[in-house]
Formats: sequence, structure tokens, C-alpha cells
Amino acid sequence: MDSWGISILLANITYTLLSIAIILLNKLPENHVAKDRKHFFYIPLVFTAFSLLVHYAFKNQQYVIFIDSNGPTKYCRVLDFTVFALYFYALLTSLKRYKLKPDIYNINSINSIAFAFFSKYVSYFHKYPNDIFAASTHVFKLIAFLFLIKTFVMSNIQKPYKNLEEANTIKTDFLINLSHELRTPVNIILNASRLIYQNPQKYLSYISSIENNAHRLNRLSDNLILFNEIENGNVEVFYSDEDIVYIIDEIIESAEEVLDKKKLDVTFEFSNNRTFVTDKKMFTNIFLNLISNSIKYTNYGGNIHIDLQIDQKLQLCILNDGPPINEDEKHRIFDKFYKSKDSNLPSTEGLGIGLYIAREFVKMLEGEIKIINKDNLTGYAITLPNKKAMLNQQKLQRRIEYSKNYFADII
Repeated sequence: MDSWGISILLANITYTLLSIAIILLNKLPENHVAKDRKHFFYIPLVFTAFSLLVHYAFKNQQYVIFIDSNGPTKYCRVLDFTVFALYFYALLTSLKRYKLKPDIYNINSINSIAFAFFSKYVSYFHKYPNDIFAASTHVFKLIAFLFLIKTFVMSNIQKPYKNLEEANTIKTDFLINLSHELRTPVNIILNASRLIYQNPQKYLSYISSIENNAHRLNRLSDNLILFNEIENGNVEVFYSDEDIVYIIDEIIESAEEVLDKKKLDVTFEFSNNRTFVTDKKMFTNIFLNLISNSIKYTNYGGNIHIDLQIDQKLQLCILNDGPPINEDEKHRIFDKFYKSKDSNLPSTEGLGIGLYIAREFVKMLEGEIKIINKDNLTGYAITLPNKKAMLNQQKLQRRIEYSKNYFADII
């Protein structure tokens, strides 16, 4: 066997090892493979393209990689067919595992590729018309390569359309929810106002309903403004040394009416250290969104536990004994406009932007937020770094700005 024959043998061994590797990797469980599933798909595509390059580089040889310099010997024919059968099976396992669905009957977009292949194969068949093994192999290789190309093209074309369709669905749902969220309190306010106007003494209690729904509209508009600022990148962080315990106590007291209505018991534990350097507006909004979400999903007569630890960093846990969050939804719960579809959770109002705002503010404060389960409770855990150095830097920057703005004409 000459050097060309040895290179062919090595190529066949490479194809065999590649195919076995793909098949074995496809047998692994989902959690043992990389997140980018397409790498199984790219490998055989690259090797097929490589074999074509070899073919064009050695035009004096009769075919790609698998035929030696003396023509298609029986050894090469059988080996060629066997190795490619294994390779083709590996390809199919990849397509099946990762649910790539090519439309192999509609190949108009790659007619030029098909024509180039057929022109090469027809000339080969004329030279070796009785070579059944080689002919079968070439046909399979042609089909497989077209299969690969078409799958690659279709999967990359369909993905943007799928993402666009999903985004359009989210937008539609958001607009429907927004319309409902605005209409409900407005209708309550209008109806209550009409009743009070007809008989002021009898319907005096409706004033409370008007006030509550006015606050609801105010909260909704605040969240929409914050959402717009986040989306446009117009949010600035202003650090200050804040009494975190006082902020949390104030919010809990403001929710006393709804807590009493649902008979909820709130426990708040905190460390000796009460103060922490953070952005007051952001932290307040983070806690407001998380505690309001906890109140929504805690069962009547349930418990909410708040634990605050401040040392080198701030650690805040807000837990409740309501229904646990579905495992499949944990990674989406902080997405904008997302509303849980879990039938075990109670139906609630909202636009699906509160938790998104909380997550984005935590990110801006360079912290972390996650869903946790602890002692049959479920909820949120936040970790924020201490930004005392940043506070000192901002104070220095403000002093410099004041000096430039107010004392420049004196110096």
C-alpha cells in the first residue's frame, strides 16, 4: 500500500472513530452534554466538507478519501460502504436526538450543490459502471450531504422565525394584560364614583375602594416607567448608606391591610448590623416586588418569613409556604412579561414585569437573585456586595462637580 493508500486508511479510521464518538455522545443523558447541542451536527458536516476538499485537491484520483490510486479495489469498496454506513447512522442519531427536522424533499435552495455532485458522480459511474458497492456508497454520500446541508439551512432559517413568533406572542399577551390591568381599576373607580354621587351617605365605604385602585394604577404606572427606563438604559445607580431594616419595616407596615385580609403571618429576622451601602430606590423596588409577589402566592392563613443578614455583603431571603415554583419555570420566572402557567398556582393579576425589574436592579447593583426552596418553604434569595468604596467615590465626584459649578468664578 502506497502513501496515498495509507492516508485513505487513516481517513477511514478517523471516520470510524468520529462516528462511534457521535453515537456514544448521543446516548448520554441530557444533563451530561453541552448546552450548544449543534456541535454534534457540525462535526459530521465539517468532515464531509473535508472529504470534498480532498477530492478537489487530488483530481487525478478517482474519488474522495475512500478510493486508492489503483481504482476501487474490493477492499476499498467494502470498507468504504461499511464506514459510511456507520457514519450515516451517527448522523441520523444526531438528527433524532436533537429533533432537527429537515425537509429533504424541498431542495430547490441547494440545486447548484446537487448539480455539482451529480456531475462528478456521473463521470465516475461511466468509468466504473459495474461497481455496485462504490455506486451505492456515492449515492448514500450524496443523500447524506444534501441531508446535512438542508438540515443546517432549514434549522438556521426556521430559528429566527420561531423566535420572532414567540416574541410576537409575548407582545400580544402583554398588551392584553396591560389593557386588562388598566381597565379593571378604572372601572371600579368609575362605578364607585357614580354610586357615591347618587347617595353620598350610603356609599361612603366605596371611597376606600377608589383609593386602593388609584394606588394600584399608580403602582402600575411606576412599574411601566421603571421598565421603560431599564429597557432604554436610562437607570443610574446612586449609592447611599441606608438603614435596610427600617426600609423593610416600612414596606411591611404599608402592606398591613392586605396581610390582615389574607390572615398572613410575617416574621422578620435580622442581624445586629442594620445599615448597608446600596441604592435606596433600587433596593426598595426590589423588596416591594418580591414581597408583593410572595403575598400574592401565599395561601390564606399562610406564613412569610424574611431573613436579613448584613456583614461584608447583604443576604436577604423572602420565603413563603405557598405552592412551590415548578422546576421547569425557575429559569423563566424573572423573564419580562412571563406569567406562570402552573395550574397549581392561584390566578393573579399583573403584567409579568415586577420580577423582571427586581432582577435587573439586582444586576445593576452587581448582586445575584435566585429561587430557593428551604424547609418546605419557597421564595427568593438575594446577595448584594457592599459598595462603600463606590459611595466614597461618588461623594468625591459630587464635591468636584460642586466646586466647578459654584466656585469656579471665585478661584
